[in-house]
Amino acid sequence: GMAGPSGDALFRALTMHMAQAIGADMVTVGELQADRRVRTLAVWKDGSTSRNYTFGLEGGPCGEALTRPELCVHEQGLAAHFPQYPALADQGLQAYVGQSLRDEDGTPMGVLNAFWRQPIQLPDEARALIAIFASRANAELIRLRRDREIQQLNATLEQRVRERTAELEKLNAELDSFAYSVSHDLKSPLRAIDGFTRLLGEQLEGRLQPDETQLFD
Repeated sequence: GMAGPSGDALFRALTMHMAQAIGADMVTVGELQADRRVRTLAVWKDGSTSRNYTFGLEGGPCGEALTRPELCVHEQGLAAHFPQYPALADQGLQAYVGQSLRDEDGTPMGVLNAFWRQPIQLPDEARALIAIFASRANAELIRLRRDREIQQLNATLEQRVRERTAELEKLNAELDSFAYSVSHDLKSPLRAIDGFTRLLGEQLEGRLQPDETQLFD
């Protein structure tokens, strides 16, 4: 189910299949933002796709998951473990599994979450399935971020090209203005030189030796 799509379609398919595979009430995959908040890329809740949202990490299980490379598991008493996060109790969530998604250098860049409204016992088979889903989500998030970097570089390059083109157009305009000024400033003395040499040539006609005529011409 995750073999074909990419981007948003992949994340939607991933949350749906993971929820069905491990029997979770809600599965989300989210990306860590610059302000240390997480914006979900896909949410599967109670059997259907739900709207994306942004949430903070302080005092919540996702914040704990992001701090560790291994799987973060709370099989029961989730609200009691995180009393500073009242949304867990409000939604009746009792169990949680979270896996941090990390860049190639190990930097946290997102998190894959699963929630249950009842206590669970997470068997090894479920852990293996979560690892597969997390690996696929991790690879897709890295690809997505690299695509953004390329787009940003292209946009930066286009902006630099526009700025350089504007600079060259300005320099060409200044060069044209300078050439016009030089041409205009040279016209008057050149006309004077041309006029006087014509008069001088007429007065000296027949009085110059051939080699002098050549030099004068």
